[in-house]
Amino acid sequence: MLKANFPQDALSWNRFDKLTPHITKYIDILWKSDGIHISLMPDLPFLLKDAAVYLYERARYGEAERLFLMNAHIWEQLLGEDNNPYLASTFNSLANIYKDLTKMDKAEIFYQKALSTWDRASDLPQLEEFNADIAHTFNSLANFYRKGGEFDVAILFYKQASSILDKLSIKLSDKVFPLIGLAGTLVIQHKLEEAEYIYIELLDIYEQERDWDNTDFAHIISGLATLYQKQNRLEEAEQLYLNSLHIREEFLGPTHPHVASILNNLAYLYHASEQYEKAEQFFLRAVDIYQNAYGAEHIQVSLPLFGLAKIYYQQGNYKKAEELFLQTLYIQEQSLGTESERILPVLVLLYDMYQKEEKLDKADLFEKRYKDILKKDKQ
Repeated sequence: MLKANFPQDALSWNRFDKLTPHITKYIDILWKSDGIHISLMPDLPFLLKDAAVYLYERARYGEAERLFLMNAHIWEQLLGEDNNPYLASTFNSLANIYKDLTKMDKAEIFYQKALSTWDRASDLPQLEEFNADIAHTFNSLANFYRKGGEFDVAILFYKQASSILDKLSIKLSDKVFPLIGLAGTLVIQHKLEEAEYIYIELLDIYEQERDWDNTDFAHIISGLATLYQKQNRLEEAEQLYLNSLHIREEFLGPTHPHVASILNNLAYLYHASEQYEKAEQFFLRAVDIYQNAYGAEHIQVSLPLFGLAKIYYQQGNYKKAEELFLQTLYIQEQSLGTESERILPVLVLLYDMYQKEEKLDKADLFEKRYKDILKKDKQ
């Protein structure tokens, strides 16, 4: 009954928020019993997966992790560790959670477990049925390496995922997700013409299928907005960001981290056009969403915090700016280390601010740190 009534797409998520506690309670009762007799409940692992995916998409990571771990245990008991595509898919899902939580070492372990499990299942005659799942694993690995700054490796995995999907008899809009990631990576690499070509192709696909109200489409137009922002086409970028924000709020809810990412992008756009009041409003909302979803010290929180700090610095509110710059630096150091080149922008602005305040001892300290990191990177 629960399986039959579980939501299969984002459109129906809001109607099923009340169903989730009943599913998790049902699963807990079974889990705590003397044993799960899977022969009597063949739908249980699939119900677990549906519930876990739902919780993951709603950014309820702790609950999703628990159900995916249960699912992995059940599939291991049922089919063992070899020739087990369901286990490989579950490992990939767990890795995605750890990646989103910036537990990168743990994420890498589970991605490798997913790959090795797919490899051991390569002789299964029915493996072709799982090609879409294999493509999702390659796409997830691409996202992982992109997040770690290994863009060329990421591009290889995006292309592998796309190549697998191209051979499947599924609608075109179900094949686009690796291309979305590929285009976004090209934007990061400042290969804007290549990226724009892919984005326009993707928009043509959605135009053909008239399938605009979904989160993949929102991702495409937000990626194109970022590209336009880099080209200083700010009005076009703003409209695309606002359209993406509307879709994500409708499908994911107003407090989802994917909503916060668009708020953060809009805030930086308004900051660039000196609309500081609007920028501050969007940055504050993004901080609140990220903190509630991930915790106060997650790396994502540092993005809007840094933006807020820059606004206060430019407005001459050095006390507020210093507090947020130092908070940003602390978060980034916890996640990236004290010698990462990615902390350089914060160090530079702290140096500039202390120079203006004539706090020369502090300025010298941050200047030295900045130069030490640059020197180390050149070695």
